[in-house]
Amino acid sequence: MTNDGRSRVLTLVFTDVEGSTRFLREVGDDPYADILDAQRKAFRTVFESEHGREVSAEGDSLFFAFESASAAVRASVAALSSLRAQPWPAGRNPRVRVGIHMGEVTQTGSELQGLAVHQAARICEAARGGQILASRAVADIAARRLPDDFSLVDVGNTRLKGLEPMRLVEVRHRGLVDEEPSAEDGPIRVIFAEDNYLVREGTAALLAEVKEIRLIAVVEDLDGLLRAVAEQPPDVVLTDIRMPPTHTTEGIQAATRIRAEHPDVAVVLISQYIEYEYVRELLESGASKIGYLLKERVRAVDELVDALRTVCAGGLVLDPKVAHAMVASRDARGSPIARLTDSERQVLERMAEGKTNAAIASNVHMSERSVERHINSIFAKLALSEEKDVHRRVRAVLAFLESSGRSAAGSQPDG
Repeated sequence: MTNDGRSRVLTLVFTDVEGSTRFLREVGDDPYADILDAQRKAFRTVFESEHGREVSAEGDSLFFAFESASAAVRASVAALSSLRAQPWPAGRNPRVRVGIHMGEVTQTGSELQGLAVHQAARICEAARGGQILASRAVADIAARRLPDDFSLVDVGNTRLKGLEPMRLVEVRHRGLVDEEPSAEDGPIRVIFAEDNYLVREGTAALLAEVKEIRLIAVVEDLDGLLRAVAEQPPDVVLTDIRMPPTHTTEGIQAATRIRAEHPDVAVVLISQYIEYEYVRELLESGASKIGYLLKERVRAVDELVDALRTVCAGGLVLDPKVAHAMVASRDARGSPIARLTDSERQVLERMAEGKTNAAIASNVHMSERSVERHINSIFAKLALSEEKDVHRRVRAVLAFLESSGRSAAGSQPDG
């Protein structure tokens, strides 16, 4: 495959281990090195059997080039299938993802250069562990030469980090059938809705840089949001409350409809101000897989990712400033909330922010065991002891909102 200095069209394949840093921490240095060597050997063996050429290997990533698009697709499926059959050190199967793209490249020595190389790498980053994503160009060529047990499923236009959106397909095969990965395991698939052009593009650019987020669509109005969710349901919708055509409660309308038609999709509303009536209206559509954040929170990437993961797991997340304001109102007379101690209220406030027990313990400077005792006491005082834990947390926060938010109801600038 030598062709120094001249351009040619090749099919490019990138692989890497999703969540490799976390995986390394979980299994330890020596097992991780063994796992990395084993998965590289598996890919090299299969790729070379389909006449793929290794271009580079850096960290947990491999880069191969193929003359044939269909050979690249077959090899990727065969390699992932072979990984599943191996007895892995520490009993762990690395979550390898694959990105495939066909385009024009220039070869200089052993290196390949060109926009297509960057596109292939970004397609790999957009995939989940155990998933193969390919560009439409690859699918159009490969589809004619693949066996019947392969399928190419259109996943729509996908924003790629630093590049223009690209229409992608997922390569599926019965040998790769597995449980659907949760948002806890891989990138969170997000649809973002915002009518203001500068805010929309600026926030979309920020989200596209976040490794834990896969931005699958960006829209500017209610109709566009509902259409995008219908075409490609995400893990979570992140939407402004006020959008065209009336700039009032379109986000609430979208949340209510999305939750009715797509119950597995979480919804997080964002607003410039603390608007308690909108929080209540949102909660009326159901108390799980929802969130309400101020727009300033979107810029705090770690907090945003934590909030998105919490709602995807079935939780309820309120912006810390909303929770603080509810505590400040203290209009809880006649409610079970009035029986909570100050420490229990403090813990409940953090629960409203979607924090885990460990995060609450760190935030309020007490042990996790103390946090657990306070939470159990809260559940008992609110008569929630017999419900599932995630439901009890949500119900407790709802009781908190109902008792503490009344005096602060209405739209208020966040000052």
